Amino acid sequence: MAPVRLRMPGRTNSSGDWDFGRYVPLKAFLAELPHEQVQTCLTFDRIREILGFELPTTAKNSLSWWRHSPTLNSVVSLSEYGWDVEQLYPAVGVVVFRRPNTDMAAAIRGYVKAVLGQSSHVQRLDAGRLSRWIRICKQLGWYFEATVLYEHSGGVLSATDDEEIIGAEEDYQVCKRELNRDVPTENG
Repeated sequence: MAPVRLRMPGRTNSSGDWDFGRYVPLKAFLAELPHEQVQTCLTFDRIREILGFELPTTAKNSLSWWRHSPTLNSVVSLSEYGWDVEQLYPAVGVVVFRRPNTDMAAAIRGYVKAVLGQSSHVQRLDAGRLSRWIRICKQLGWYFEATVLYEHSGGVLSATDDEEIIGAEEDYQVCKRELNRDVPTENG
């Protein structure tokens, strides 16, 4: 597979391609991923296919190379293309890239905090995200957060299909039941 080429007006090399250095194809590959995709995992082999050359040994063994390499970040950093390196798994040859500020657990906590703080800048969640977040909260044992999400949704779930509504409502009921289980009774 040929390396990905990024063509843009402006400074070019002798072949007419935009010249940011040897790692442009990787940056271009990441930049072309759909915006909805918040994470991608690439093997060292796949990165070699994209770049057209083997990664340095340091890149395969050191997360700090990805975050602080003057070679990789000399002109344009990965973050300028909307990606950060979240993790490196040298034993299996995998690099995990994630869009900044897309940690779902942090996003849920931040949203719940904003809702409970009655912030005027709380953006209403779409039905799909609300349903996913309630399910994630249930899986994590975040029963309070799931309850807040559901009870402060403003009826947004009515804008989705019946299966998703039923799933979110069932997850909410489980969370509500578990949350109430933790509340001491008058007798106990």
